[in-house]
Amino acid sequence: MEQMLIPRYPGAKSNRNKYPVWDGRTYAQAVIPFAGSGRWSIPALQKGHVRSLTVADADPAVRAVWREFTTRPWGLSQRVERWLDILKDWADHQSKDDYAKEVFQKLCEIHDSFGYGFDEDGQSFHRYDYAAAKILLHKLCFGGNVRSNAQGKLNISLRKDWADAVHDWYYELPWCPPSREVKIHADWSECFGRQSADEVIAFVDPPYYAPGNSPRVKGGMSKAYSVHGGNPNDAAVLEMFKGAVEAAINSGCDRIVATNYWGHWLQTIEHTDQWSQPKIIDSQWVEYEETTQFMRSMGFEWFHDLGSLQSMNNINFNAAKAGMTEQRTIRHEGWWELGGVRQHGRVHQMSLLEVAA
Repeated sequence: MEQMLIPRYPGAKSNRNKYPVWDGRTYAQAVIPFAGSGRWSIPALQKGHVRSLTVADADPAVRAVWREFTTRPWGLSQRVERWLDILKDWADHQSKDDYAKEVFQKLCEIHDSFGYGFDEDGQSFHRYDYAAAKILLHKLCFGGNVRSNAQGKLNISLRKDWADAVHDWYYELPWCPPSREVKIHADWSECFGRQSADEVIAFVDPPYYAPGNSPRVKGGMSKAYSVHGGNPNDAAVLEMFKGAVEAAINSGCDRIVATNYWGHWLQTIEHTDQWSQPKIIDSQWVEYEETTQFMRSMGFEWFHDLGSLQSMNNINFNAAKAGMTEQRTIRHEGWWELGGVRQHGRVHQMSLLEVAA
């Protein structure tokens, strides 16, 4: 099984057929202004598709995991294993779930410290614990999405099936080739300095801009992501996306791949009875021209619609709503390329209607 830097990381580009970033050439440098889990960039480094990485992420916990990847090949894996042993050591406790919640809360406290420090009892955190907490919380929290509230504190809960999730699971830090250079920054703008004289590839995959609730669009994303990267419904996130694309072009990157939300498909679904499948009685495509016009003005003359991102939420039949009519939002993801070998057009992406059929 392929190693992942941060398992269950939201937005990770794990499907290489759907996300063919690499076009077959060897690049001297890859610039990743929104690093995340490194689902594409780390394998590219390991396989020699790129010879160096320059990455950035606003989340200090993400940067901590990246630093372990580049500097300490064994310590983080051992620390995660130790925390797993602590989590499973519930035999002497009256309730294993209550004990697991205590351990989970301790991991949350470490994560909320934003660095190495001390907990409420004055016990010091090990230098690996901060990065280990990030990894384990993605594995243990409900939905696998580590998010914060407006005050910057974690807003997550322990998943009910935590024991099954960690029963046979172990973490192994991905291998970092010793001959490869990895530079880590806190801000995306720090990635785009003077680039290599050889070929450079940039992959711009930011927190997505998704216009939220309005009379025409329902289902805006939660504001609980505001601490690390902005509220996904905030136009400032779109401006950040634009800035990174402009910086990639201005710094002379030879190939640029960029992804972001491209629009919404609205469907009105009628539930006829408790046993029948829902019937789509109306559908409407809502375009957000601001994103499209910007991308085309920057030289991305075409884009590929990667398809819906919320198909599971939109095709499931809710028996409790039988006989009712509801409107659901289906977000689509856009993909733009500049330079290199054209990738999309060879990839077949089913529409939601095809999936639901």
